[in-house]
Amino acid sequence: MFDLYKALTSAEVDIDLVIRCYKRYMEFVVSQPPTYKQFVQNMENKMDDPDFWGDMENLIRSDLLQYDMQKAYRIVKDRIIDKLIK
Repeated sequence: MFDLYKALTSAEVDIDLVIRCYKRYMEFVVSQPPTYKQFVQNMENKMDDPDFWGDMENLIRSDLLQYDMQKAYRIVKDRIIDKLIK
């Protein structure tokens, strides 16, 4: 999510291309990709999981700790995830 957020907020991103790449990748790696509902539920569960938050804090450079994961999720969800339903 961090990478998508940084790309969406600092560059021009072809959302349709990102979605096509995601779908093609999922066809390659799993027999049944998650539904939109499953995807969102999984992400929302992660956003409520203190262990996930701790993992993310350990992965992100200390000079980027002002990273707002809730804001990042909202942006990624609005611009990319919500388009997976279509």
